[in-house]
Amino acid sequence: MGPVRTNDSSFTTIILASGLSERMGRPKAMLPWEGRVTFLEKIAAEYLAAGCTRLVCTINRQFLPYARTFGNIQNLMVVLNEHPEYGRMHSLKLGFKASMESPYFFVQNVDNPFIRAETIRKIHAAKDPLAWCSPEFEYKRGHPVLIPASIAQRIMEEDTPGVTLHDLLDRHPRKTVEIGDDSILKNVNTPEDYISLFGNTLL
Repeated sequence: MGPVRTNDSSFTTIILASGLSERMGRPKAMLPWEGRVTFLEKIAAEYLAAGCTRLVCTINRQFLPYARTFGNIQNLMVVLNEHPEYGRMHSLKLGFKASMESPYFFVQNVDNPFIRAETIRKIHAAKDPLAWCSPEFEYKRGHPVLIPASIAQRIMEEDTPGVTLHDLLDRHPRKTVEIGDDSILKNVNTPEDYISLFGNTLL
């Protein structure tokens, strides 16, 4: 990875969307948020409103037919993950590699479209070149996390089989950012989740 610019307030957002979505039955990034707006478009809009300088979205081959529809999203780079079966860490490393010069990285799951620009700004305000930032609501950790380049570099170098992002992050200093609502805890993993949260059966 490139030189760490600790005084730089810019940041990259890595949107992890290369999972096979087997329980959902369709790419989560393409799920309707509101009207014709998809999860991916909603997430991208919140990060851009919060000042994100680059969006990197990892996808798998099943997603390719949809990828061309996102040409209107500003500062979006789509990265193909040829091996989604390798897991989340592999996708994350691809995202880091695509944005090597960034001093900070948000790691955003595509199945949490409830993220808000206000929350992103609050987490980013706590940035630290030597610690990662984790949002919490009522003592429960949520998403997204903010990772400085110094820790991203160590994640890139990690090659232990089976190690998870949580395993690696817990080896490093953490700053907790209190968030006043449960939006950071919500995920949409199944059709039942979608119906429960959105109240319809658009699937």
